[in-house]
Amino acid sequence: MKLRKQKEDENKRAVAQRVGEMTTLQDHLMTLNEQVASEIRRAREHALHAHLKASDLSKRRFWISHLQRGVLETESRIRNLEKQLTADRTVLAEASKEYRVIETLRDKRLQAHNREQERLETIEAGEMAISLFVRRQSENAE
Repeated sequence: MKLRKQKEDENKRAVAQRVGEMTTLQDHLMTLNEQVASEIRRAREHALHAHLKASDLSKRRFWISHLQRGVLETESRIRNLEKQLTADRTVLAEASKEYRVIETLRDKRLQAHNREQERLETIEAGEMAISLFVRRQSENAE
């Protein structure tokens, strides 16, 4: 039972770690999306209000493309992590189920043991009552 509980706890930690990784990646994705939107907005504003050199335009496009690749890579990592998280949750559910089965079995055995103890105590009390009755009868007969 102890081993099953440890296995369940390990799986809980694994799931928690994956959830933490997922949160970190989602935050990173949000930041990248905000950066892309910001760069596009700045490029448009700059194009409207200033003379833009071809090299500056090329640099901005390269940077925006770089950020967009980062977005795609992060989205891919999130999808892979979601698959891993689903698998981890399945393993956790199985470990929890195994632990509950052992716990239920232990509880049933404990109840059976307690019933047996009560039965033995009842028999012993009955035997003591019979012994006491027999002793009193023999004392009265004398």
